[in-house]
Amino acid sequence: MSFNIVKIVELFFKDSSGNVGNQLLFRNDESDIELVEDGVRFGFDKDGDECSDEKITELLCTIKGIGKWMAEMFLIFHLARPNVLPLTDTGLVRAIEKNYNDGNGMSKEQFNGLGPKWSPWCTVTTWYLWRSLDPIPVEY
Repeated sequence: MSFNIVKIVELFFKDSSGNVGNQLLFRNDESDIELVEDGVRFGFDKDGDECSDEKITELLCTIKGIGKWMAEMFLIFHLARPNVLPLTDTGLVRAIEKNYNDGNGMSKEQFNGLGPKWSPWCTVTTWYLWRSLDPIPVEY
C-alpha cells in the first residue's frame, strides 16, 4: 500500500470550505514529500511500508490537534495497517473488559499483555472486539 501524505492533509487539515489552512506540501524529489505545519517540517517516505506504525504515530502526534487515538485510527482505516491495538479507544477497552474480564475493569499491565498474543493481527482482533459490543448485525 502506498503511503500518501496528501491523504493526511485532506483528512486532517481541510476546513469546511475544503481549503488547507496554514499547512503546506512540497516535494523535495520523487521519493520524499514533506508537510510543513507552523514552520515544523515532517518528512515522509512515499512508500508507507518503509515507515513503521510507531514512526507515523509519533510524527502525526507532533501536529497540533492530532493525538494518539486519531493517529491510530488513521493507521487502521486509511493505511489498513494489520497490527494496530488502539488501547486509547474507549470502545475497545470496554470490549476487552467485557470479553476477557466479565465486564470488570482491568489494569494497564493486563491490557498491554494482550498485544503480543494478538500480534501480528491486532487490527483484526480490534474489529471483532468492536463488533462484540453491537448486538445488531451489520450488512456490508
